[in-house]
Amino acid sequence: MYRIGKLEQDRVEKLFSSKEIFRYGRAGECETFEEAWGKRLGVEHVRMTTSGTASLYAALIGLGCGPGDEVIVPSCTYMATALAVLATGAIPIVADVDESITLSPRDVKRRISPYTKVIIPVHMWGLASDLDGLMKLANEHNIQVLEDACQSVGGGYKGRKLGSIGHAGAFSFNYFKNMTCGEGGAFVTNSQEVMDRGSVAVDCCSYYWNPDEHKEELQFAGLNFRATEVAGAILNAQLERIDDMLGTMHDHRKQLLEAGTDAGLESIAYNSFGDDCGTHLGFIFGTEEYAREF
Repeated sequence: MYRIGKLEQDRVEKLFSSKEIFRYGRAGECETFEEAWGKRLGVEHVRMTTSGTASLYAALIGLGCGPGDEVIVPSCTYMATALAVLATGAIPIVADVDESITLSPRDVKRRISPYTKVIIPVHMWGLASDLDGLMKLANEHNIQVLEDACQSVGGGYKGRKLGSIGHAGAFSFNYFKNMTCGEGGAFVTNSQEVMDRGSVAVDCCSYYWNPDEHKEELQFAGLNFRATEVAGAILNAQLERIDDMLGTMHDHRKQLLEAGTDAGLESIAYNSFGDDCGTHLGFIFGTEEYAREF
């Protein structure tokens, strides 16, 4: 998991020495992180938020989700996935997971209705969802995909970064994630319209700070999930550590997988094993009793 130390301390001290601790009015820590995170993911737009939950909510608003819409979510996820849907006024529709413990394209197909607006594959515990299958299904039905990458910061899928493959992606940087600023998040997209709408959801003063970036029809009531410069400073330091941290976790998981295989355990299915986060490892037990005995 994450590490924190002098890199982060030095970055925050430098911020305080500047006496410029508000994110607007200059190219500060938040903007620096947004640009760096976008470059790492290969996406055009990044907006920092206060949490993964706020990121999911903002992305859903950006995708035009609201009352009357349905959003398909997996049965195995953190509650914020469904709560963010409810916060927009839409209805979460629960679909089953497959042998990878991620959203099953087969069951998603059964849940699609004329009201389906968004599908949210959750890369739970750093395990990549079947994005090939889900994106194919979404494209066939003209449905948008929001990747919940809150638990898979830094992970990949067949050579591409998780969170960058769908129409939008959401990340969390809280205490338990691979990169942390204590509490924080970000949503990403390649769509200017999604970013504009999502930015209003993040910052009710979005028009004030960037009056030339928003069209008249995008004006609606927003909230305040603005990230702080302190969070941005910490995350910029964390970016220098992320690759080493992921490498260490991959090494440890490889050792555990070999030990489990030697013990006769069956691994779960992986949609993309080599470039995921390496934070978790799953084994299949035939019975509850066997699992308890182990």
